[in-house]
Amino acid sequence: MRKLTLFIIVLFSFIFSDAQTSFTLLGGIHNASVSPNYLTYPDTAKRTMKPKIGVELGLLINFEIRNGFSIRTGVLFSAKGSNWTQFYDTTNLIGRTTNVSSSQKNVLFSANTILTNNYIDAPLDLLYNVPLNRKTKFIVGAGPMFSLILSCHTDFNTLSYSQETNFEPKAHSDKKFIDLPVGRLPGAARIFHLGYNAFAGLDFGKVSLMVNYSKDINEFFEDKGRNYKNKTFGITLGINIDGNDAKDID
Repeated sequence: MRKLTLFIIVLFSFIFSDAQTSFTLLGGIHNASVSPNYLTYPDTAKRTMKPKIGVELGLLINFEIRNGFSIRTGVLFSAKGSNWTQFYDTTNLIGRTTNVSSSQKNVLFSANTILTNNYIDAPLDLLYNVPLNRKTKFIVGAGPMFSLILSCHTDFNTLSYSQETNFEPKAHSDKKFIDLPVGRLPGAARIFHLGYNAFAGLDFGKVSLMVNYSKDINEFFEDKGRNYKNKTFGITLGINIDGNDAKDID
């Protein structure tokens, strides 16, 4: 293992020693989701997934190799998660609440579970570019991504109804913020996990515009036999900063 690590370090040192470098300030938004569906009550039949918009911000360094290939790495703050609303049967409200105690009168109508995971992502991507003209290149790339969790929490909002003495239903809402534990124990979010990302778009010289997709390879959270993985699809804007020996394509 030590020999392999040393070989990789020497190989990368050889590649990067003669490489042209540049930097990219990256910002973007993505639609985030979690697979399987992160639901408070997984057996509920009627459910709706809402958009969970996250952001991606960070700094990337690009090492140009040759023949249109380059390697990109860096650090990114990324907000992921999911947003699900579940609905329940509230028919026959009078019959279900008339003869029960006041503490049991509430009949659940809907539950909204918003999961938010914040990470520091470190991608290691192989890129290939095709010049379209002097200033514009088409770029495609992919690679593994290492994720370090910063925080993981859920916002749980419920709406229920109870039958009052005048036979008019009364709405009751409840909100809970639950900070999920982080670590190696069951029911805790993983500190580190591995994923991959892929992207394609246009580089205009000073700025770039990309669509990107990412998905976890191993789970970030396990609960009651379900292994949860993040997934995102979005768009990013990059501001390119020349490094050593960076130059335009002739």
